[in-house]
Amino acid sequence: NSDSWDKTLGGDTPANVDYGTALRGDESLLITSVSNTAGIIAATISGQDTIYGFFRFKTADGKPSNTNDILILSDGSNSIGRVSQIATGKLRMYNGTTYVDSTTTLDDGASGTFYVWFYWTKGTGANGTMGIEVNTARTFEAWEAEDTDGTATTQVTGIQAKDRYAGGVVFDQILMKTSAIGAVCE
Repeated sequence: NSDSWDKTLGGDTPANVDYGTALRGDESLLITSVSNTAGIIAATISGQDTIYGFFRFKTADGKPSNTNDILILSDGSNSIGRVSQIATGKLRMYNGTTYVDSTTTLDDGASGTFYVWFYWTKGTGANGTMGIEVNTARTFEAWEAEDTDGTATTQVTGIQAKDRYAGGVVFDQILMKTSAIGAVCE
């Protein structure tokens, strides 16, 4: 929450505090990659059937040339949900192998700040749920895309913020809850 970024990091390059392009307060989290192995910041949580999330997000150089996972929900060893930036500039929310795309598109140049809300719920087969909202204001408007046939059937026990392309991504105010976050995140 713009206070400090001191979690254990992995990948081929460290994540850094970014004072020059802080999205909120005096510092943000800048993750860059120097090859195809991601810089990662991760947290372990107790098993959850449902996760609501919010984060501020900015890419260093606009749209990636291919799909770039930026936030991953895991069951300890496997990705069971994720938010990815795709080559069209949209964000994609996954539940298992099923996904929905945002309608908001990041531009080709260095983007401004985007506010991302999402939810994810495990299923018992092909009935997991997910939704995503992306906008350039701090106020939640409505879910841009939702789906009810997600394939993940295990609980979320880990969250990773990462980047796989050299341009880098900046995060701030990464919030995760087991209940709805609300309409305004400040």
